[in-house]
Amino acid sequence: MRSGKKGKYGLIDAQGKITLECEYDNLIRLKTGGFLILKEGKYGLASREGKLLILPKFDDMTDLDNGYVIASWKDKFGLMSNDGVSIIPMIYKELLYDTYNDLYLASEGEEWIEVPVP
Repeated sequence: MRSGKKGKYGLIDAQGKITLECEYDNLIRLKTGGFLILKEGKYGLASREGKLLILPKFDDMTDLDNGYVIASWKDKFGLMSNDGVSIIPMIYKELLYDTYNDLYLASEGEEWIEVPVP
């Protein structure tokens, strides 16, 4: 359950125990569970139980419908699972998910390539 305190957000469980301290500017529920957390303009990840998976350090994170998030840091893009495991390294200038064909397209410059996901 999301909880707010003095304009900050955290998580509490069904028994009222704080599982993620109320220190975040926003919590965004992921479509497949867990949360994107926002603090001082940076994004991170927390589990639905409130476990901090990745400290807020990314410039942006985009939730996908398939259990992954596209993350950017210092103008580089990569892919990680909702539990914080790196899937595609953050080396690409751009990274897109083609939902129709269920594939990832990446650019390191002018040319686009298909990036396999294990």
